[in-house]
Amino acid sequence: SFDRSVCNVFYTTEPDRYEDVAAGFAAASGRIRTLMGKGLSWRVTPELRFLLDRSVDEAEKITDALARDAARNAESAEKSREAADAEAEGEE
Repeated sequence: SFDRSVCNVFYTTEPDRYEDVAAGFAAASGRIRTLMGKGLSWRVTPELRFLLDRSVDEAEKITDALARDAARNAESAEKSREAADAEAEGEE
């Protein structure tokens, strides 16, 4: 936040580790604040809010969907070519 009372910390991790990582950050929050205050020479350090960033997971889902779509399109194009070739051979 602008007044430095809150610091949002976004993180990402493997989906099967969401709970463990969140618990780890919660347990280490006080220590991280202490180190942050010393490192920045701040008398008062902000509350740390650890927020899971799922954008990487969502990007992977989109990438997978696009890859599946591309594979279906390639397969469909191949079948169309085969059908056109078979039709052309029948006309000869």
